[in-house]
Amino acid sequence: MLDQDYFERANTRYEAGDYQGAITDYTKIIHVNPDDPIVYHKRGLAFMKAGDSRRALGDWSKAIQLDPSFAEAYNNRANLRARGGDLSGAMDDYAAAVTLDPGFATAYENRGTLHYRRGDLEQAISDFDTALTLDTSLESAYYNRGIAHLGQKEYAQAIEDFTEAIRLHPRHAAAYDNRGIARAESGDSAGAIDDFTQAIRLKPHDPIPYYNRGLTHAERGEHADAVADFDEALQLNAAYPNAHFHRGTSRAECGDWTGALADFDQAVALNPDDGDAYARRAVARHNTGDLDGAVADFERALELNPDDEHSAQQLGVARRKRRWKRLLGPLLR
Repeated sequence: MLDQDYFERANTRYEAGDYQGAITDYTKIIHVNPDDPIVYHKRGLAFMKAGDSRRALGDWSKAIQLDPSFAEAYNNRANLRARGGDLSGAMDDYAAAVTLDPGFATAYENRGTLHYRRGDLEQAISDFDTALTLDTSLESAYYNRGIAHLGQKEYAQAIEDFTEAIRLHPRHAAAYDNRGIARAESGDSAGAIDDFTQAIRLKPHDPIPYYNRGLTHAERGEHADAVADFDEALQLNAAYPNAHFHRGTSRAECGDWTGALADFDQAVALNPDDGDAYARRAVARHNTGDLDGAVADFERALELNPDDEHSAQQLGVARRKRRWKRLLGPLLR
């Protein structure tokens, strides 16, 4: 077979998901012609799809060595370096990609994602702006810019970006969920609940929108609904961060102190350095008659949060009530 025949068959195998077959054909071409950067780049893509990131990195580096103006190879190597934790190397490669090809919208978007990961939200937004100026169809760039605006507490801009991402990809559950967060933070709790509900319809096995809808119900004083949502979140992920804490709080608001105590027990077990969890459990213990436990939890809460004036006040109340109960015994109710 001629090199072109192997190349076409390799591309066909790659598109069909036969990555090992594609690698075999690209390798045959390289044995005959070891100086073609495009073949190294293509084989790197196949290695990446096959899960061999080390060889993918080597092929993209070789492609760049053979053709230092190969912007796409820089972009792909940057993605791999970022995934492997080499953020500085990735940033250098993205810079090379956009310098070589100033119209490379995806490279700007990828660099924006890396800026976000490094905590530089303003630079992230700037790169997403450039990417979207170059290509207004990049749904992921709208979504990622929305996430950055959310991090900046720029809720109106975040809502606008998530809305555009949803227009381009109507089944984007995470965009609905994050737009719900932005709406909740903006005071539009009804709109937030609508968005969380849509996210749940699209992705019913994801605990995150249940948890977020539960928080919003709780903010609205709808604690029974909040408990139901936290139930769903915890059924999907029994160790979901803070779900036990917030369900316990809503159960307490519903007067279910036994259920609240069970949740705060779990919250403390999952995060033994959370002073708020100890303080809430202390209240639950107080309300279920366990004054010794309440005192111990208020003391622990104050060790973790020495400036917690409410816990300091309630500790005094619990200590006094315990002292009188010990003096008066069963006469004190």
